[in-house]
Amino acid sequence: MGHETPSNNLTEKSLAWENIRTEVDAMTDALGKPVDSQIKEAVIAIMAHEFPTIGSCEGHIDEGAERPLYPYVMVSSPEYDGWKESEIVTNIMIAENLGYQKNMIVLLNEFYETHNSPFDSHLSFEGFGPTWGFKLRSVGADVMKILTSDEKERKLALYRQEMDDFAKFLKNKFFAEVIP
Repeated sequence: MGHETPSNNLTEKSLAWENIRTEVDAMTDALGKPVDSQIKEAVIAIMAHEFPTIGSCEGHIDEGAERPLYPYVMVSSPEYDGWKESEIVTNIMIAENLGYQKNMIVLLNEFYETHNSPFDSHLSFEGFGPTWGFKLRSVGADVMKILTSDEKERKLALYRQEMDDFAKFLKNKFFAEVIP
């Protein structure tokens, strides 16, 4: 392998980013719906940092909707065959997911070293499932359930902005790293 020039690094990074974008563009949920447009960049950025995503939502405040009020991205290792019957396999999945949480904590710490925002918009984890995958979402997400319609709209915009800012941080970090 030769010396990596900045332009070659940028080209390789751009190709990798676009490959992830193509993958995300092809993703659909159980109803056949694509990734929500207002969370797509965050999904791409998170995947670019080698986190496996299994779900996401941009957040919705439609009255009566059975959808989440807040934006999130779910990160989890894949479910391995036989995990329900094997404690060893289950423990492997748990260890992988805890590793993803550890790595995300490093990124969030770096992000919040320079990013100022209201505490309730700060990104945090909500655990789910028996394998300890997590939702990356704002700290104040659950409180949205008791807010007025106007407050929900303001918080949704704030929480989407926080996720967008984190996605931009991740994208900048991705393109700044040099491929060995």
